[in-house]
Amino acid sequence: MVQLLSALDELRFGCAAPDALRKAAESATPSLAGKLRDLALLQEALDALSAQSGADPAGRLDVLAEQLPGCTWLRSAKFYIDGFTDFTAQERRVIRALLPLADVTVCLTCDDLASGSEVFSLARRTMRALRDAAEEDGVAVEIVSVPRGEDRTPFAFLEENLFGWTDETRDAAGSIRLVRAPGVAAECELAAAEMRRLVRETSCRWRDIAVAVRGFGDYRAALEEACRRAGVPLYASERTDIFTVPFRRSSPRHSIFLPTAGATSVFTYLKTGLTGISRADCDALENYVLLWSLRGTAWTREEPWRQHPDGFGGKITPESDALLAKIDTLRRASPRRSRRSSAAEKATDRRARTVRRARGVLGGYFSAGAPGRALSRARGGRRASGRGGIPSALGADRFRA
Repeated sequence: MVQLLSALDELRFGCAAPDALRKAAESATPSLAGKLRDLALLQEALDALSAQSGADPAGRLDVLAEQLPGCTWLRSAKFYIDGFTDFTAQERRVIRALLPLADVTVCLTCDDLASGSEVFSLARRTMRALRDAAEEDGVAVEIVSVPRGEDRTPFAFLEENLFGWTDETRDAAGSIRLVRAPGVAAECELAAAEMRRLVRETSCRWRDIAVAVRGFGDYRAALEEACRRAGVPLYASERTDIFTVPFRRSSPRHSIFLPTAGATSVFTYLKTGLTGISRADCDALENYVLLWSLRGTAWTREEPWRQHPDGFGGKITPESDALLAKIDTLRRASPRRSRRSSAAEKATDRRARTVRRARGVLGGYFSAGAPGRALSRARGGRRASGRGGIPSALGADRFRA
């Protein structure tokens, strides 16, 4: 139920109306079409219930967008929208409703509208979408670029050279301070006090401040306590070192070889593009597996799959037979079924003699075949675009150590 409500909220955030779902169902496969029609019916029922009670927070922006055209007093208003990198479909709908009524300024951080760094690609797409929407509605658009100052500040220098190499040095001009503290607790108390000062005395907002530490496990409790006492809202995010977790849990690409692996693990790996199976074929295989609840030895048995792709009551036609044969071929080409992955599955079995041996087999699997070719293409594409390479075989060399 939670997953279903989450899916309905996602559709609402994307402004996918029930009629749009039904239209999409007309060109979808029978099994997917049925799911889309069911979602359309559920969404209509939820919308009708929300209209009576007004208790659904996910629909408030939709109500706002519908009511804005009647607000004539907005014609003298000015709106400044800042601090976003992109907008949901609901939010874009609200902005589009405001454009003919008021003076709307949207600030986005971007180097250039036509092209530029991939760091700003999301903001660039958002800017183009807003421009196109305004032009469709006959609203004049003015794009103002804030020029970079002539004086290269230390932070401007850091921005330009953060991911590059240079022997040039710059004076930090007081932007960096070195402080010695007697312990971790004192460090965290100082950081919390400094964050509080920045928000009180400068134009900083909480979300503009980041605290970076080495070895977050040693700092987390002390930092959370210091921020709690200082009244500083803290969101903690940390990376888990892959080499600090048990090998069998270290990556989804290993869990697919476990005898107990479920459909979620298998399709998470298939959708990475490392197997040579296209996204459309992956979707067809996933729909079939979910339709018939196939798991375990159903993936590895020699007998072909015989259940109808459209479920119970599906008519047997040459098209359905062809689709079934294609799905069974995809199943046999999946990592749960190939010879190379059979060796990898044995390596993950509890009877494997050593973790070193298991890592060696898995490293070889991800270095060869479709995964190796896909990674080679990805490395070539990144080098050609000047973005540098990526680790070979997803770190397969490390797994051989």
